[in-house]
Amino acid sequence: MKTKYKTLKGLAFILFLAVSIPCLAMAQSEKYEAVLGTWDVETDGASYTFVFEFKMEGDSLIGSYIGSSGDQIPMEDLTYENNELIFSVNVRMGSQAMLIDYTAKVDEDELSGELSMEYGTAAITGVRRKK
Repeated sequence: MKTKYKTLKGLAFILFLAVSIPCLAMAQSEKYEAVLGTWDVETDGASYTFVFEFKMEGDSLIGSYIGSSGDQIPMEDLTYENNELIFSVNVRMGSQAMLIDYTAKVDEDELSGELSMEYGTAAITGVRRKK
């Protein structure tokens, strides 16, 4: 009888995992729903325009930056929590590499924040493209 009980207990645990793991992945996706998609972003005064793209890969949020060159550059150290987006991008300007840090608050289909680089900072604003 004890063996049957252990087997049922083991099956219950496996069933619990089978139900829980997809729910966790869905919860992660819902957590990032506010930022998923394609965003058209510009610096204050529209001096520079670029695109941010965010999507889920498994249960991880990944993003890419597309600048004036058209190159798609992966975002590094990407976090999104409490409507705050933070990441860095390594871009090439001619023969020089430059690290640009971004921080932004997301409010529905709009974002606003700042980029920071070796030469200073600039305000940024963006809107999410309609699906």
